[in-house]
Amino acid sequence: MKSLSLFVLAVTLVAAGPVLAQIDPTPDGVGIYFDNNGTINCLPDVTPGEYGPGFMYLMVTNPAEPTGISGWELQLVFDSCLLVTDWGYQAGATNSGTEPDFYVTQPAPLPSAATVILLDMTFYVLCSDCALMYISPPPVQHVPGFPAYSAGDDPNEWITLHQSTGGSQFPVAAINCICDVISNDNATWGAMKTMYR
Repeated sequence: MKSLSLFVLAVTLVAAGPVLAQIDPTPDGVGIYFDNNGTINCLPDVTPGEYGPGFMYLMVTNPAEPTGISGWELQLVFDSCLLVTDWGYQAGATNSGTEPDFYVTQPAPLPSAATVILLDMTFYVLCSDCALMYISPPPVQHVPGFPAYSAGDDPNEWITLHQSTGGSQFPVAAINCICDVISNDNATWGAMKTMYR
């Protein structure tokens, strides 16, 4: 009976297929994902007008600060083919900026976890062109030149966030693009970037 149970478990795992790995395993990453586990950052074939509303998540992956996140600041830059209609702040957070500039304060720290959702967004795809999404530092920064978050136990302690694909000049998510354009490998992006910018 035990061997039959192990066989059933093995068949179930094979049938389920591979488990997707988190795209950015480095500490204090920030990216935009189409799932809440940080495994999908590209939708390669979306028909305009037929896809919507869609949902995507701005999240910190693998925060190094064990006390959580009490605030965060960054700027989101989206191509014109994408219309965001709702910005869903987490746990009563408030933004003292105006989207797409975010200076967000959490009333209670978001707990540290492998993925911490900062914002969920509702969007519509308006055209079939490649739509790229970027994360940049906001106009005024606590950490010069970088997006950042503040520690859960000290809102005056700011921690640098690193874009999931290597920097503000590299897109972190894409719709209707060749998905290699948002690889973690900057060399891949270097070979592709002239096609889209």
